[in-house]
Order: sequence, then C-alpha cells, then structure tokens
Amino acid sequence: MLARAGCRTALVERSGYQSPRAGEMLAPRANVVLHQLGVWEDFQQCAPIPATGIDSCWGADEVRSTDFIFSPYGNGWHLNRSQFDLMLMEKARQSGAAVSTGCLGTSVEGEGAGSWKVEFRAGNRVARMHTERLINATGRTSRLPGLDYPKRLLLDGLAGISRSFRMKSHTSARTLIESRPEGWWYAAALPGDTTIVVFLTDSDLIDCARKDLDKWFSQRLSETRTIQPAVRGAHEYSPLRVHSASSGFAVIPSARWTAAGDAAQSYDPLCGEGIVNALDSGINAAQSLLNDRSQPAEAAQRIDQFTRYLEARRAVYSTEGRWASHPFWKRRSQPVREFSMLPIERLTV
Repeated sequence: MLARAGCRTALVERSGYQSPRAGEMLAPRANVVLHQLGVWEDFQQCAPIPATGIDSCWGADEVRSTDFIFSPYGNGWHLNRSQFDLMLMEKARQSGAAVSTGCLGTSVEGEGAGSWKVEFRAGNRVARMHTERLINATGRTSRLPGLDYPKRLLLDGLAGISRSFRMKSHTSARTLIESRPEGWWYAAALPGDTTIVVFLTDSDLIDCARKDLDKWFSQRLSETRTIQPAVRGAHEYSPLRVHSASSGFAVIPSARWTAAGDAAQSYDPLCGEGIVNALDSGINAAQSLLNDRSQPAEAAQRIDQFTRYLEARRAVYSTEGRWASHPFWKRRSQPVREFSMLPIERLTV
C-alpha cells in the first residue's frame, strides 16, 4: 500500500521463504481483505484448497460441524504459508517496493532529524538505510535491537508442535479440531497432498518430554479420536517443528514507527483469524504512517479490539468443561484482567 501511494518503500525479509511456516488456514473473511489488497488472482495461483467448514470434538465426545456455506464471506482456505508469504512479497516488489531477502536486522537508531538509521546484514555484507517511517513486522519476537517497547505483554506460553504428513490423496477439505487434557489439536489438508497436524499446549507442559518429543507427540496423537484417522495411511512425514503460538500485545510509543502482524498483537490459533488479523494490521500500519494518526487514539482502539478478543477467547475455552482441573484449561478459565496500563512483561488471563 505504501509503494502504491507513491512512498519510497523498502521491505527487508530475514528468510528466503524456503522453510515451512506456521499458519495454514485463512478464515472466510480473508476473501474481502485479499480483494482489498488487489492480490486475489495471485492468491488463486497458489492453488489453495477451499475449506468448507470445521469438524470439532470440543466440549463433548461427538463431532460437531460448522459449515462455511452459512458465512457471508464464502469458504475459507488451506494454504502453503511460505508460498502465500512469497506471493505477497512479489506483489510488493511489483508495486514498486525495493525487496531484500535473506537479511537480518541488526540495529535501529533514531536520528535527530526525525528519521531512523537501520542496519542489516546479508551474509558477510552489512547495509544501512535511512528512513522517516518504520514498520516492525518481525513476528512474535518483535526483535529489532534499538527499537524498544515500553510495554510488551505476553499473556500465555502457548506453543505449537507440528508435523506434516504426505498423503496419497486428500479425503476432506475440512479443518479438524479436537481438545485433549493437555491442550488441543488441529489438522488440515494442504496443497501438494500434504496434511498438517498441530498440537497446541503450553510450553512448560512439554518440558518433561523434550528429550524424546517425537515419542511423546506420537503417543498423544494416537489418543485422539479424529486427528489420528486423518493421517492414517500416510507414507512419509516431516520432522517435528515447535513454534510459539502465544497471545501478546505491544504498546507502540512513537508516531515515527509502528508495528504490524504478530509484532503488534498475536492471537491464539483457535480464533482462526491470525493471518487475516495480520493483513488488517499491515493495512492499518500503512494508513497510520500515511495519515500521521494520533498514537494515543490508535493505541486505545487496538486495546479495545484486543480486550474483545480476550473475552471471546475465554468464552470459547470455557465451553470445554471435561478437563477443567488440568493446568492447560484451568489457566484459560480465569476472567480477563485489565491490562492497558500494566507495565509488565507477562500477564495471565
């Protein structure tokens, strides 16, 4: 959006988009956002799999279905996340942004004239650029040395343990969700006859299993009712990957820089709208810099939005009463606390 608005724009990406990335599902509302960004046709070239709904074992032993046919936005999508992110990067390049991949941001320094000096490294090369506006989109870690947050709130220790299974063919285009005493699972068919299986639990609850996480994961998978059958007959599978899936919120202190995506606020995968919220966040960050929006007013809007998310999150988790005494579920049964003015690093809700 910034490049299309005539701003000289540089996009610096740490990876080369070769490695797998977490986040494989697009909620139906994404259809509107992708059209708004002008990338709908390019998105379809990624060959995403239409997701027709969700089948869940949550709060009861029987499977309950939610069909997207009733959504005003249409169906959702299962996608290859690395391919999706690469598509967005190429569209930014085509729109006029200068794109650099394989670059690690090493420092950010504010300059007296109201600009920033950004230093990044690509292999053995060190490069520097000067900019009047800056968007931090470095993910949940939000690590840009020199760019400090006065308040960075981490609300839980949720982690995802994932494995991809190579299937002979897909039998379903539905998202599967199943709760268990230690957390919850989801499975989704992805492009290329692959099914992704992810177990979500708190990081401290898997510390005892880290010496043989593979065995621990396989044992827990075998105890599921719907997830294990979804990958029965797989002829190969990937190594396990562990990634952060915590909910968090950052207060942005300056009108000269802002944050987008998980660097601004991150969401529990259970909400199903992490990617859509990140796209919305990117659009809002661009508009904020273009329009010199009031930082306090924008912060208040973000706090209100995140508070509503926390209330919805607690409501959904509270519908699972079978494991109420287990640590994972007990932690998520607590009322939402006011966090807008707490200068702390960690908050349990």
